[in-house]
Amino acid sequence: MAALKDIVDRILELGPTDRRVIVAISGVDAAGKSTLTALLTDELRGHGVPVLVIPCDELTRPRSVRFLEPDEGLAYYRDSYEYGELFAHVLPAMRAGATEVTLQVADWEADGWQEETLRLEPGGVVLVEGCFLLTPERAPAFDLRLWIDLPVDAAIGRALGRQRDLDNMGGPDGVRERYTNRYLPGQQLHLDLDRPRERADLLVDPALTRP
Repeated sequence: MAALKDIVDRILELGPTDRRVIVAISGVDAAGKSTLTALLTDELRGHGVPVLVIPCDELTRPRSVRFLEPDEGLAYYRDSYEYGELFAHVLPAMRAGATEVTLQVADWEADGWQEETLRLEPGGVVLVEGCFLLTPERAPAFDLRLWIDLPVDAAIGRALGRQRDLDNMGGPDGVRERYTNRYLPGQQLHLDLDRPRERADLLVDPALTRP
């Protein structure tokens, strides 16, 4: 399992000042993707490296799309995130050296989309954190692929310790219901179909990202 220093060293090795490094940070729900992203951001900036974080929760599709499919696990896996623009436009532009790119992100109040401008200085690192990044189609877009190795059956316990999930899902019973009916079946589809753990360059101990 890779320690934080191992990950930082690997990113720095990949990133001479004249190119961008694009890193995927993925894992099942509640694995600690945003926690790892924050740790890496602080470490890299401490080395003087500019960092752009793209949290894929901001690419969540409107409810009318996410909940159309009656099979909740399939809907979560297939319909939750709009990744087309990210992979077709934003990441290639960043790799080519663009310092400013626009991206459609979720407008939570309107349950729709709004435009956001992403900026990154030359020689920076792009940290993309989210679910379902290490598929056969998406994984090649990254220079480094990180998988937080939390077993899917440990996700509910993690989620019950996160105030964010408790607040958003109506308490412990809501967390258990959402994870059991939607998130965990969707993640199991991902594990079975895409084998993300095997596509990762580095496996990260979930103890590093424990709440």
